[in-house]
Amino acid sequence: MKTNFKIVIAVCIAIFGLHSCSDIYDTINLNEANSRVIATSQMNFANTIRVGTSITLGDLSSGVVSRLWTLPTGVADIVDSDNDVTSTAANVKAIFNAVGVHDVRLQQVFSDNAFTVLENTAKGKELDTIFKVTVLPQIKTVLKANVLNTNGTLGAALNLSNGAKNQVTAGSVVRYVVESAEGAPASFTWTTGATVVTLSNDKRTLDVRYNKVGNYNFDLLANTARPFGEEKTTFSDLITIIPSTAPVTLLEVKKKDGKISLVFSREIDPVSIKANEFSVTLTDKNNASLSSTIASVTRDAVDTNILIITLNGRTVYDDDKAFVSYSGINSLVTSDGVFSATFSAREAAASGVNVLIGTNYDYSYETIGIASTNWRQNITFCGPCTAANSSYLYSTEQVHSGNKSLKLTVKNGGVAALLNTSDGTDVGDITFPVVAGGTYEVGAWTYLPSTNTFGTSSVEMRTFIISGATQVDPALEFATFNSSSPTNQWVYGKVNVVIPNGTGKLVFRTRNNIGGTTPVTVYMDDITVKKLNLRP
Repeated sequence: MKTNFKIVIAVCIAIFGLHSCSDIYDTINLNEANSRVIATSQMNFANTIRVGTSITLGDLSSGVVSRLWTLPTGVADIVDSDNDVTSTAANVKAIFNAVGVHDVRLQQVFSDNAFTVLENTAKGKELDTIFKVTVLPQIKTVLKANVLNTNGTLGAALNLSNGAKNQVTAGSVVRYVVESAEGAPASFTWTTGATVVTLSNDKRTLDVRYNKVGNYNFDLLANTARPFGEEKTTFSDLITIIPSTAPVTLLEVKKKDGKISLVFSREIDPVSIKANEFSVTLTDKNNASLSSTIASVTRDAVDTNILIITLNGRTVYDDDKAFVSYSGINSLVTSDGVFSATFSAREAAASGVNVLIGTNYDYSYETIGIASTNWRQNITFCGPCTAANSSYLYSTEQVHSGNKSLKLTVKNGGVAALLNTSDGTDVGDITFPVVAGGTYEVGAWTYLPSTNTFGTSSVEMRTFIISGATQVDPALEFATFNSSSPTNQWVYGKVNVVIPNGTGKLVFRTRNNIGGTTPVTVYMDDITVKKLNLRP
């Protein structure tokens, strides 16, 4: 036990020493004969380095009569040595100049049978160890960008170069995509000067809306902290936003910070805003009317396509029902001179942060691989789930955002209850963090093709929450599909649920009870879980 403890101490010292500039581990005295201890400066990072950088290999063993390090020919440069293939030194620092996975060999001869770390069984006098060094290339990305058509399909490609000044009309959405990336970047940071519409969970696909006339630069930083590497792509004056004659669209009405935000497709001229042309009706969760006189309507200081409605002495909560109307004629106008149309009783949605963003949860179905590996059938909520009952796969046929959605087909009498996993089994089930006891809105976008046949029947889609040992059933569906449902368009469905513990797992269940042999096909995208701010 004494020997093992000293070996562990030596390894701990080695980890720190190999990361320093001095060879402090050369002075370590284990005071025990014939103990094998090998360490590297990158042992906590799977011996992975960047091409052109170094790794230090350390033999801290005691009782060594002779040793020989062997590196692949033509791959590395052993520092302070004329021989770049072999070395008998205890400490070898090597700069790797070739990308790939390379075998490094250490042959040791001990004065007697040697023991290894935390093992009491002798391994012999001559030990041969091979470990792999992974050398990554420098980070390099390949980008593409397209204007999106109004139906979400890809439009004209952009010229990605300095001073290109690609002309794009105000209010248009541009999609930027990292088509390929060398060097395993772990992070992508985009700077466009435009409003983010959607960002895929792998951060490789970005949709932005350009609301304001002017010239825009572009930056993308692709990097990773360990092994360090980065590439910064910069284009000056990449896009020139020109005035549009297309109608200005009210994209979204949402509750935010106790106020109501109106999100338009283009920048609004602040001089044209008249508070008396707007009206709000407000009720609480019990449908009791609340006073809702407007104190002010202002343009957001940063997102100049957003108007903020503040009520007089009244905070708007997420469980309130708020409806906004606008009655102005040729009054509210964009900065490029297009008047807003009137609108009536547009309901404000909750606008909390989606807690799935920043987690490994495949909320936008953009995870690499196949759906059957990343999602599994949950027997508890599914009943008898068999492969014959349903099929599900990633699809590019219909997408709400990004590049893919989930295409779900459920046969008559079939049930699909799907749960996100990292390995296709319950061992890899992915959880997300929540505030214990908090009320959350759980929702998703669905697309129902008109090719489905329902007759007089309905198909419901429900969600369940697994929180710790508790299984929460909101007891109502967030989407119902029948002959009167909207088709060939994306529709958002939601339910509110109290999550009892600090983590949650989502189960989406679709049950097909239509008679005959009629299957039901539906696409899903952009799952949201956001905490609600409720009226006290």
